[in-house]
Amino acid sequence: MARERHEADGTALGVWSSDLLHDSANWPHSERDARIVGTPAGLRVEVAAERRFAIAAMSGLALRKDLGQIRVRVTEMGGGATWFVRLYGELRQPGQHRTAAIAQDEATRGERVFPVDPRLRQLTDESHVNNDQTTFGLPSYVGDPRRSSDHPGTQEGITCMGAVLGATLVGIDKSRAVHDYVRMCEAWFNESNGLNLVLNYQRQETGGSFWYEIWPHIVFYALSDRYPDKPRLAEIMHTTADRWCQACRDLARSGNVPDFDHTSYNFRTRQPVDNGRWKEPDAAAGVAWLEYTAWAKFQEPKYLDAAENCLRFLQNRTENPYYEVLLPDGALVAVRLNAELDRDYDVDRLLDWCFGISDCRGGWGVTVGRWGEYDCDGLVGSIDNRCGYAFAMNTFTQAAALVPLVRYDPRYARAIGKWMLNLSNSARLFYPGELPPEHQTSQFWQGDPKHVIAYEGLRHHWQGKSPCATGDPVTMNWGPKTDLGLYGSGYVGMLGSIVRPTDVPCILQLDCLATDFFRSTAYPTFLCYNPYRQDRSFQLDVGSGPADLYDAVTHRFVARDVDQRANVTLPADSAALFVVTPSGGQFTRVGKRTLVDGVVIDWR
Repeated sequence: MARERHEADGTALGVWSSDLLHDSANWPHSERDARIVGTPAGLRVEVAAERRFAIAAMSGLALRKDLGQIRVRVTEMGGGATWFVRLYGELRQPGQHRTAAIAQDEATRGERVFPVDPRLRQLTDESHVNNDQTTFGLPSYVGDPRRSSDHPGTQEGITCMGAVLGATLVGIDKSRAVHDYVRMCEAWFNESNGLNLVLNYQRQETGGSFWYEIWPHIVFYALSDRYPDKPRLAEIMHTTADRWCQACRDLARSGNVPDFDHTSYNFRTRQPVDNGRWKEPDAAAGVAWLEYTAWAKFQEPKYLDAAENCLRFLQNRTENPYYEVLLPDGALVAVRLNAELDRDYDVDRLLDWCFGISDCRGGWGVTVGRWGEYDCDGLVGSIDNRCGYAFAMNTFTQAAALVPLVRYDPRYARAIGKWMLNLSNSARLFYPGELPPEHQTSQFWQGDPKHVIAYEGLRHHWQGKSPCATGDPVTMNWGPKTDLGLYGSGYVGMLGSIVRPTDVPCILQLDCLATDFFRSTAYPTFLCYNPYRQDRSFQLDVGSGPADLYDAVTHRFVARDVDQRANVTLPADSAALFVVTPSGGQFTRVGKRTLVDGVVIDWR
């Protein structure tokens, strides 16, 4: 029933409507002595005395493509009866018939509403734009008419690949579900048009916006890191790293330093693009990340050279280049180069830019203070658009880039730890249910009872309410029916993979390895910050032991032979970077680095 079925003459019975309940002719049945009658009040089903059940079934139907729930109203029951509702048809994948039990053994009268998992409907894309395999699509917003199975190949890679990566980071193997969603992500490698780039659409040209053309590569590379058994991902990574490496050379004005002070770059003409309205110089940070991770994987010197030349472009700037989402990844590359290759990049300035106010995009920065009656510190977006407009995707992705940075330079532990505590508290306000209904612009949509789909953003105020969970579509009336953004919601897996609570409220255990892609071997590493005005002891989850616990902030072991949980104490308003090492491991120092059994536990 998930796809329209046709009768022998090629005509469809149509899309489901409750009007069909009133006509007995719509409900043929083979059960002996069963009585199934359409009445003005609805469908009446009577079970024969010698039978345990009767089935009222209608075939040849199509469910609405935007179906989010099924509503059942039972007005009369008798004889100890129960009722059930099932769907049977091409669910999830064309050509494969499945049964979905929506309700079973229900004994209540009245109205019931059952959510319909969107995966029951056809999410596959059979267009085979860039390969010969099935792929998939998700709308960028709930109720987005622009992306559907009617328009294959037009779904956004930022949305779809982001959802696959987010799920992967919280422990879901997306290559071993009903579909291999990881392999499906290869469809965003624009091979059929000859560009050989991972882009936001499966048929796309370049030259529109740097971040839309670089960020899909970052997400794809991260998937390649997490699925090393997928050789095609690595092949695509190698090909695209070559393409961006050449772009760096094409953009170089003097010496080898590329000039990213443009809107984008056209890979066909091999020329920069300027639209006369904005520039995206933090593209240098994104390309630096691509090239450095390519060097980490393939060890080809040209990639390292390109990464460092991108950072030199940023080092030569005096104005904050932050445009959308890429700058924090440049800060991570800089600190890794300093630690791993003994470079001396100015990480302080890059981090100041990440938390400061952009000079190339007015007001872009990190929120501070209370909005209405809520603390809204630490979110990423505009700070002067109606006094503040933060975005879920940008918030989640900045956390993913900057938390692993601390393990390469623990001097930033307190600052990042304090920010992450505030971010984790404020980010809940992106979700329905965390604010009163009148402080949300799409509270009317009830298809997500567990509230796992976030609003695109959070405004300081909107229509007299502060704060307000919202987004662009409804408030600006440009298409999608809600402001609930799937394109940002998928990236919550980044935040979820990093943050876990301890037994003390407000002291978090932040996993510094969760989003540190293409890293060298490392032991479990956790950032913890104590926001209280007095020392606090808490339990740190260290896994099955025995293990020793090293603090890279104080450069000393704080516990030995611990198992499962270690009791640790942090002074007031301070942070620690705990590294869980093998118990009794061989301790050595090589230059600035401290190692246990040959693995670096302290880079400084």
